[in-house]
Amino acid sequence: MDNIDQAKVAELQRESANAHALARNAYESAKTEADLNSAAIKQQAAARAYRSAVSAREAVLGI
Repeated sequence: MDNIDQAKVAELQRESANAHALARNAYESAKTEADLNSAAIKQQAAARAYRSAVSAREAVLGI
């Protein structure tokens, strides 16, 4: 992670938060069980990406 700067990590965090919000909206508007499952998988993946971005940011900041 030494090569990742703080701005890039913050950008990744914002992007993953946006992806999570989009997946949440898709989950809430799902009409079928398949739509629900697909949205849930995307939401979980976005949440994992967000947590990874937070960890990366903490590492860059030395927290």
